[in-house]
Amino acid sequence: GWFGLITGDSSSDADVSSVMGFSGFGKKARTFDLEAMFEQTRRTAIERSQRVLGHYSIICVRERECLRVCVCVCVCVCVCVSCKCRGLSVTVCRRLCFPRPVVFEGRPLALDPSGARLVTGGYDYDVKFWDFAGMDAALHAFRSLQPCECHQIRSLQYSVTGDVILVVAGNSQAKVLDRDGFQVLECIKGDQYIVDMANTKGHTAMLNDGCWHPKIKEEFLTCSNDGTVRTWDLNSEKKHKSVFKPRSQQGKRVIPTCCTYSRDGKLIAAGCQDGTIQIWDRNLSVHTKFHCRQAHAAGSDTTCLTFSYDGVTLASRGGQTCRCFLSVLGLAI
Repeated sequence: GWFGLITGDSSSDADVSSVMGFSGFGKKARTFDLEAMFEQTRRTAIERSQRVLGHYSIICVRERECLRVCVCVCVCVCVCVSCKCRGLSVTVCRRLCFPRPVVFEGRPLALDPSGARLVTGGYDYDVKFWDFAGMDAALHAFRSLQPCECHQIRSLQYSVTGDVILVVAGNSQAKVLDRDGFQVLECIKGDQYIVDMANTKGHTAMLNDGCWHPKIKEEFLTCSNDGTVRTWDLNSEKKHKSVFKPRSQQGKRVIPTCCTYSRDGKLIAAGCQDGTIQIWDRNLSVHTKFHCRQAHAAGSDTTCLTFSYDGVTLASRGGQTCRCFLSVLGLAI
């Protein structure tokens, strides 16, 4: 009877087990859903990160360019799985990276050559210094200042050695700061009543751009609405070193909106408001060595220039277009 029922009718096993008061023979090993545990831990980490740090967005706008920079916050999540009956103890670690944006409101930003510090500027006239090694969870700048008072910051760049920073603002005088924000140099202002801009000691109108020489750590370059591109020496603040004057095809003055050195520092290039790109020999400031008259549409500001590492190709951005040129010939490619 009972024997036949137990062995012959498998559907009654559950009923018999409940009547006899047991559910099985021996202890059943615990099972763990690792994927569910990781998912729960990941969600908890995200919620805590959002509560503490909040939501930010890094946006750096220069002219019509929108640059989004994201800082990836990595959290190491460890899950411990143990089973006393079998004497097992396993710890599984996963590194979960959550992209969390941080806000840098403003136009220019520059990273020092070692990658340890970042400097940012903006329309609020502030220049902020960020130190990655000493930054806490709040990601605050360790210093904020207004080196050019009520003028918007237009360009920032570390020197090749990273010990000083070139600050180009909406005024006519560029400044050089050290790594902690203290002033090292302020360029002299020119005489606006002199017709020939080559005879003034400095710029007489708003600055547009600036950069350091790639080989000579004491030399830097600026361009201005006064229609000139000037080189400066860090050890001499009384006067510029040399002056370059862009000209249209009719010989009229044009305004340079951006400027740069070639990789070897032997050439100086400027993008102008009439859509041209003009290149000079650094040691010969009278006539252009190369030029491209139809690089971009006339009336569109050229906002960026950069040479390739071999110095043969020049890339430019102007208006709504980006183009590449053979810098030694001025030909589009």
